[in-house]
Amino acid sequence: MQINPNVVGIVGIGRMGSAIAERLQKTSLLLLADRVSNRAKYWSTKVGGKKCKLAELFQKSSVVLLLVPANEIRCLVSKYASFARPGTIIVNMATDISTTLLQKTGNRNDLEWVAAKIVGQANALRQGLDPAIVVSGSSSLCRQTVLDLLKPIGTVIEENEDIVPYINEIATRQALKCTLELCERVRSKSDDERLLRAATKLVAVGTIIEYFSKNQRSPFLRKLLNTMVE
Repeated sequence: MQINPNVVGIVGIGRMGSAIAERLQKTSLLLLADRVSNRAKYWSTKVGGKKCKLAELFQKSSVVLLLVPANEIRCLVSKYASFARPGTIIVNMATDISTTLLQKTGNRNDLEWVAAKIVGQANALRQGLDPAIVVSGSSSLCRQTVLDLLKPIGTVIEENEDIVPYINEIATRQALKCTLELCERVRSKSDDERLLRAATKLVAVGTIIEYFSKNQRSPFLRKLLNTMVE
């Protein structure tokens, strides 16, 4: 049976999986599977894909994107990798588990194992923002296939997959630290939650975005920045 190179299976249609499916619907024929059957049915209708059982998805897909939690992914691969056809590209998108370990779990040397780890959040994708996707793998041809496949999702970068959990954790910790401090300071002046939401969602987040737009920085931001780096 010939495998269509445009057939992409997505395992896990949660917040990130569904966001990715929406961006890939115009470039790939999607096969969707999720432990919540109604969720897979809903999103297959929405993106024009097909709801599948896991065995069928692994058997018919040329590329399988694994978007399930790290504590579930090894069990899933152990059980269903045997259904994949030789040459199928298995893409590990779970941030907290290495692709080398996943390959050992699958025990299939005739499959191609590639990491594609996202620096970003599902909510950001839904708001139209593009994440960075770090891709790594032993085969340059398969890496390029995954790089090309994922371009509709965001900026794809060839880099060691280990950098992604580090970036995501440090960025989240720093953001939480700043948010907690900001909330404390705003509440010391006002208990109005509307002001707090505006301060965090509009001013703080807007400042971070503006910082990276060097040619569009406001005079106020430039002035503060100059005082902070002096």
